[in-house]
Order: sequence, then structure tokens, then C-alpha cells
Amino acid sequence: MRQEQAKLYLSKELRLVIDSKTGSKHTSLAMDGSKYQEDYHIVHVPGVHQCYSWDCGLACVSMVLRALGESPSEVYTKDLDAMECGESIWTIDLAYILRRHNIPLEFYTITLGVNSDHSKKPFYQSHFNRDESRVNLLFQKSTQQGICVQERSLTIEELLNHVQQDSPAIVLVNQSYLHCLSCADSKARKCWDCLTLCQKPYCGHFVVLCGFDRTKDLVFYRDPDSNCPEVCQIHTKAFDKARFSDGTDEDVIIILRHEGNAGGLADAGMGDAT
Repeated sequence: MRQEQAKLYLSKELRLVIDSKTGSKHTSLAMDGSKYQEDYHIVHVPGVHQCYSWDCGLACVSMVLRALGESPSEVYTKDLDAMECGESIWTIDLAYILRRHNIPLEFYTITLGVNSDHSKKPFYQSHFNRDESRVNLLFQKSTQQGICVQERSLTIEELLNHVQQDSPAIVLVNQSYLHCLSCADSKARKCWDCLTLCQKPYCGHFVVLCGFDRTKDLVFYRDPDSNCPEVCQIHTKAFDKARFSDGTDEDVIIILRHEGNAGGLADAGMGDAT
């Protein structure tokens, strides 16, 4: 009995030593082989500000590439030209661009293709007729392009479990419901999505989910429409409201780790926005 207690004590002490040296909590294996659920974890994702009103998705892709140590220099040029989408960028477009850079990913959505009901939403109306056939074709060809598309929703815990494995996610949200707590609590931090909310009932916007604090019920994300020097933060229920809003199709792109890019994703502080 004492020997078993000593082993358990040693495993806990080892985990604490590792945490104290790195300054962050890392996944360890419990005695039964299961993974510990971390209270706090953040993946270092450099901030990239969008240049226009329509390029939040491209900025998010640029953030992911920089986090992986890849150059985003062609995202706004060759990559955008290859998609032939103009200024109307859908989640599937982002998945294709990431695959052009050989980034492994999983794309989750509750709608395979274009949801015809979105044609009634002001946000989609101006480009809907032109986009419908193009986007549907991209979905049809996704498998042969190496894009794993799964028709289902992800719970917040599933998302956080991915982040805990240093896998950030590009998430489509309704910007009208995105209220950054960091921006709201400090006059020195100006986050345009907090100060000038989109006036439409639905305003699609992409952000990069990159961390969480379970003890405070918070998730951390990079917002390309934010001037915050640090990552933005929001309560999990509020984040779910924004990503489950009608119009998002609950789209999520999970960036998967592999030997080629795992080293580029590491825990770091909450600052360093550029």
C-alpha cells in the first residue's frame, strides 16, 4: 500500500516540477493511463490584424501559419487568387488554403455545403448566388484534397481538449455576440469588436481559439479585428452563443499537430500581439 502511495506521490511531484520549470501546465498521464484535464492552457499564436472588412479569415490563417513557423506571405496573393473567391471567403476556403500549406486539419460543420436559408440573411445576400455553386463544389472535392470534413457540432469541452493538445482552432462566430472581457475592462485596450458591434442581426467573423482557464470559465482567442495587445477573453457560455448563432453553421477548423509543425506550437504568455 505504501509503495503504491509513493508511486502516486512521485508522479504528482514530477508533474508539479515540470509545470514550475515551464511556467505552464502540460498534459500528463494519470496512473490509469488517462489524461489529466488542465485548468489552464494557452497556445502561442501571434496576432495578425485584418486589413479590410472582409479578410478576417485570411488573417486567422496567417496567425496559424506564423504559429507553426510557416510564412503567410502568399495568403493574400497566390492563395487568395487560387480560391477565386474575391472578397467573399467561406470556411471551406480557409481549409483549402491551409491544405495548400500542407497543414493537417479537421473541419467540423453542421451543414455540408451551402445552407440555402442563408440567402435571406443580409450578410450573405450580395454574394450568395455567385458563391453557392463554387462553395458546394469545394465541399464535393474536399476529400480528394486531403480535407477531412465532419458533419457534426463540437462541444466546448471537445474544443478545449484539442487546445490542450496545442491544437488551436479557427472558429466562425457571430461578431454581434462577441464581447471581449479584456477590452471592456480597460480603457487602454481598444477592441473594435467590443466598441463598434456589427449592426446586422448576423455578422460572420473568424477568430482563433487558443487557450482557456477552466477555473474562471474563460476561453482565450485571437481576434483579427482587435487592437488588444493581449489575447481576447470571453466566458465559455458567451463564446458558445457567438459560435452557435444561426448563420455560422457551427463551423470550426481544428489545426492538428504533427511532427513537422508540433514544435511551432508552444505555451507562451498572453502578450506579443503584432
